[in-house]
Formats: sequence, C-alpha cells, structure tokens
Amino acid sequence: MMATVGIVLLSAAVTGASSSTAGSSSRSISIVGNHEMSDWQKLTSALGGLSFTSVDELLQKIGLAKMPKAHLYGMAGGVVTFVLTLSIVGILLLKGGTFQRLFEQLQSSQQPKQKKNNAALMARKGRPLLFEQLLETRTRLKTKNYPSKYTNDSKSTDVTALAKMLLSVVPPANFTKNSLPTEKLVGNSNAGFLSFVSKIITDKSTPSSSDIINTTIATVAEGAEQTYQVSYALAYRRCQDKPGGDPIPGYPDARMEAYARSYAGCPPLTTTAYRRSYARVYEAISCVSQKTMEHFEKLYQTYPQDIVGRTVRLQSLDPKRHADGLFHALEGTFDDESIWCFLDYGPFRNTYEMVASDLFRRREGEAAFAVYHQVTEKVIGCVLLCKDDPKNLSIQLEACIAANTQELSSSSSSSDKEELEACFLILDRLFAFGYRRIQATCDVADAKNNKFLTRLGFFLEGTLPKHRIIKDANSDSNIFALTNNEWQKKGGVRAGLFKKLHGAKALTADQRNESRESELEMWEKHLGKQKA
Repeated sequence: MMATVGIVLLSAAVTGASSSTAGSSSRSISIVGNHEMSDWQKLTSALGGLSFTSVDELLQKIGLAKMPKAHLYGMAGGVVTFVLTLSIVGILLLKGGTFQRLFEQLQSSQQPKQKKNNAALMARKGRPLLFEQLLETRTRLKTKNYPSKYTNDSKSTDVTALAKMLLSVVPPANFTKNSLPTEKLVGNSNAGFLSFVSKIITDKSTPSSSDIINTTIATVAEGAEQTYQVSYALAYRRCQDKPGGDPIPGYPDARMEAYARSYAGCPPLTTTAYRRSYARVYEAISCVSQKTMEHFEKLYQTYPQDIVGRTVRLQSLDPKRHADGLFHALEGTFDDESIWCFLDYGPFRNTYEMVASDLFRRREGEAAFAVYHQVTEKVIGCVLLCKDDPKNLSIQLEACIAANTQELSSSSSSSDKEELEACFLILDRLFAFGYRRIQATCDVADAKNNKFLTRLGFFLEGTLPKHRIIKDANSDSNIFALTNNEWQKKGGVRAGLFKKLHGAKALTADQRNESRESELEMWEKHLGKQKA
C-alpha cells in the first residue's frame, strides 16, 4: 500500500512537471538534436523544470490541489512511512553484511576454482618420471611375457562375480508376505525362554536358525527362492517376538516386514550374526516414521540388491546409472587432483573417458560399488575392491573415492562420515563371508588416505619402497591390513566404527540383541538335534 502511494505521487509529479515545463522540455530535447532521448533523460528533463515557492504551488503543479486535506495527509504519511521503511531495511542489510556476502558470492562465481596447493600434491607432481629405458623395459615385458594379463577386455557394463556375491539377494518374483503360510509368520505370544523351548520341542514343522544353517548350502545349490522364503519367515517371527522399537501408527507390521526383507536379503552364506545386526540397523533407519517407511520400501522394490546404511547405500557400479553423477561429483565439487593424483587413472575430461577407464572396467577378482547419499539421493563416490584371493581368504580395498559431502548436503556432520560408512558396509559383509584379511595400499605422500585408513581401523604393517609405478613415476607404498580377529573381537574395530556411525546407545542395543539371539540359536541347534 505504501509503495503504491509513493509510485502514485512520483507519477503525478512527473505528469505535472511535464505539463508545466513543456518549454523547458522542448529546449532539453532540442539540445539532444535528432537523437532520441532515453527514459532517464526524459525523467531528469521533466523534473529539472519543477520549481515552487510554497506547498500550495507544488500541489497545483502536480494536480493535487483540489484533493481533500485528509487524503493529502494520508498520502504524505504513506510517503514518509515508505521512505523510513526503505531506509531501515537498507541499514539493516548493510550492517548485517548481506550486500558484502552477495558481492563475495558474485565474485567467487565469476572466478575459476583455485587448485589446492598442499605439500602432498606438490611433492607428487614434483616426482621425476622414470627413465625412458625403464618404461620401455616395462612395456616390453608386459607385451612379450604376459600379453593377456595387462589387457583389459572386460566391458564397463559387466558385473563381476565378486560384486554379485556381495550384493543383496533379489527376492523371488511376485514374493510378498501374504504368499507365505500364516503359521510360518506366527511368533511366540510370550517371549519368555520356557515358552521358546517348549515351542521348539513341540513344533517340529517350524524351521529354526539351525535348520537354515544346516540346509543353506543345499538350498543355494537348488536355488535362492527357498532360502529367501525360509529366512524371511524366521526373521519375521523373531522381530514379531522382539521388535526394535515402537510400531508405526497405522502400520503394525512395518517393523517385521523391514527386518524380514533385510535379513532375507543378506547373502545366504554370510553369518547369522551379521544378518541380525544388518537387519536391526535397517529396521531402525527405515521405521522412524511413515515417510521413511514408504521411502525405504520404494527403494527396496526398485533396487532390492542395494547394501543400505544410515547415511549411504551401495549399488554395483554401472555406467548408465552412475557415470554422469560420479563424474560431476568427483570432477566438479572440489580439487580433482587430490583424488586422482595417487591413482593410476584420472583425472578425466568427460564422462566418456571415465567409463572407458579401469574405474568402470573391472577385471576378474575385482568389484566396484557406487555410493549414494541417503539425503540428496546423489552419487557421491565409489568403493573399489581388487586382488580377491579365495585360496587365502584375503582381498584388497583398492580405493574409496568420495566427494566432499559437506558441499552436497548441509546435513553432514562430518566430512568423511559417508565415506566411513560406505567402507564399513563392505568390510562388514566381507568378514561375514569368512575373509580373514583385508589389505589396503596407500602412497606414503597421500596424507589424507593414510589418515582415513587409520580411522577405518587398519593397522600399518610397513612401507615398501619402489612398490609401484603410478603415472610413469615412482610410488613408495604404505601397507595397511585388517584381520577378522581385530574386526570381530569385543571392543574391536567393528564395535568402534559401529559406535561412530550409529551412536553408543545403538551399539549397546546391537550387542545385547546379539547376545540374546546367539544364545537362542545355540539352544535351537541343541534341541534340533534332539528332535531329529
């Protein structure tokens, strides 16, 4: 309203001044000559001839002399209020630094991003290249002695056997909870130990954990459908007896279904302890509210093979789904040299170069997983595995490449929490399969990744001088390793990472649940032998 009054007064002033100073305007126009005047020149020319000696004369010139006094006072008050409001708002914006921040943002958007000039990158760039004689020797030995070993004929769309093994199980076609017999989903009305024992002894038709353990290999050989259904029914009953929290209003079965599908989705050859822990975490993060329940149920229906965590979820790296997002995340959010400087590939000029590289073209014994941010639903990086050695039950964590998540989402409390959880999900599943040792190799000058591996729980075993040749230059490597004993022991690496990712309360609940479930599983095995 006040802005409208001010505009009306200004228009009236311009109109009155134009009519009363026509001669002056004509003279101003004649000064310009044949050139057409701009709107600003016309306005200043019209206002330039506006002169008065009294308020009545001003009102006469702007055509407001015959307006009632009450209206004139109201318009004057509106103009004063409008000017004061603009002045106060302008002062607050100026004193608060808003204009300064806008100016800085404008300047930063117009300038190209500056490369980080840290000592590690400068040291890596400054390394001398190997002598041409050594490079020629390397090429000759590779092509003559091992012509196929160093030739990557795999396609970027191929999913390796290692990746397929680690991904979650796809449920049978058209499988729902309603497709199972009702008696398989009925749990104990009393969760006490005596009622549990009596049910095991009397009900010989109900499958138990020991039944699944004893028949896992056979059912996997026959097909995953039976294994999935049996696991789903068992997990549903267990969560029905002991849910992980309060039910969602209007959805009494939501927790049981979330726990059951995540438990049954774990690869059947992983340990039951791992499946229980993974299912409890999935139940906790997916059953916070109706909104989260619907979100995770939709994700499960669309991508049932995803490995799901609290802040991230993992998918098998695929060029069609992940190439564009991964390229923009790694090449566009921060200094790309801090990522690719110590790797044998990258940086990339475009998506096509990235897809054609070894990053997407995984060989036998390797695997790659795209990392999705749970909040933004954007690809923020990838986890790479290599040197799978089933004979010795060992494997190598090649790299965990991740963008700065603080630039992608303001909800990130730690710049590498997503990176930590992505590696935790992979490490936990690898040890659940029975791997004894996971190794990681890092350039001695790569301070960031050396620190990250230490935070992840790896132990430095030693340094290998002249271990690798990266981008035609020498690379000395730090060798890190993590064993299953260090991972699984009470208060070990897994417990520390679990507490860091989910909190101390969640760790206590996970340990208490595992203690209870492992005891029940032990009794199931013992009583199962008796009823057999």
